[in-house]
Amino acid sequence: MTRLLGLATLSLALVVATMPPASAQEVTASPIEKIKSEADMSIAQRLDTITELQEVVETSEYLSGPHAAVLLDDLSSTRTGLESLGSLIQEADTLEALLDLVPKIATDHRVYLVLVPKTFEVLGSDVISAVTVEMVRIESDVDAAIQAVAATGFDTANVQDTFDAAVANRALAHDLAAPVAELVIDLSAADWPDPARSTLASGRESLVDAHHAARAAATGYQETIAELRRLIRS
Repeated sequence: MTRLLGLATLSLALVVATMPPASAQEVTASPIEKIKSEADMSIAQRLDTITELQEVVETSEYLSGPHAAVLLDDLSSTRTGLESLGSLIQEADTLEALLDLVPKIATDHRVYLVLVPKTFEVLGSDVISAVTVEMVRIESDVDAAIQAVAATGFDTANVQDTFDAAVANRALAHDLAAPVAELVIDLSAADWPDPARSTLASGRESLVDAHHAARAAATGYQETIAELRRLIRS
């Protein structure tokens, strides 16, 4: 008898342990509520992304004023659109209405396919353009140093070649990067998939090449200065 009572107690304990809490039994989300919840999370994720992009744009020291204004306007209007769409989704009371509204979170705004890459490509374009402007100022000083050393009788032909290559890379970096901002800045969700996809891909490729050229230019300046110093000490 004791053994049976023990087994009965154990069985009851197992049953109780595997029962969901009363609240979970009493409250089961309907398909509509589940869709609304997932849509709300999807919108919230995009709004967080927009907030991060706004901070990047507002704090960039290289982004031009006109470009920053356009991007901030795009980000603000996208935020407003998503918030309005979110309200409509929460007010919907049929699956049919939700099936019409929810896909618009992606299709009407294209936060990740257009807005994010566009913002960073405009930023990258302006950053590299600004850096190449600073490089021109450096070139003036380096060129003056080469001419001064040459005037003392040193053979600076090799140094000049290194410097000329650096200047060419700087010019290439600027020529590749500068047009990208204007190329992509007016793209919107309505432009997806094309021309947005191909335009953004082209802009990204140009910026990658421009980045490599700018780095090569910076390295060339350093090598030029190092060669000048070795020449003077020889």
